[in-house]
Amino acid sequence: MASYACTLLRRILAPMKESRPFEEGMARDLKKVAWLVLGGGLYSEVLKIAEHFLMIRAYPMEEIFDSKAIYMMKHTIDVDLSFVLVAAAFFLLSYIFSYGQALQRESDETL
Repeated sequence: MASYACTLLRRILAPMKESRPFEEGMARDLKKVAWLVLGGGLYSEVLKIAEHFLMIRAYPMEEIFDSKAIYMMKHTIDVDLSFVLVAAAFFLLSYIFSYGQALQRESDETL
């Protein structure tokens, strides 16, 4: 996934080096990167949760912490949703670039 995302980012940045930021396909590639970020982040969080549950099953926690001094044992799962914000930023950039493409097309047609 990371390799494909790097390929897409190279394809996005190539026309920008030539001062053509609103080429056809830029918005579509940005949207693909957003979906990759969303899918990769979700996949990573699911793996972290699965790892947490596997660790609970692998080690006998009740036996390890079997003591009268321990009142309660609680398991918490931390979920980091920052990848959603990054994906939202890429979706917003995709919308901006699609609008820029439409404006560029109108500008080219009037000349």
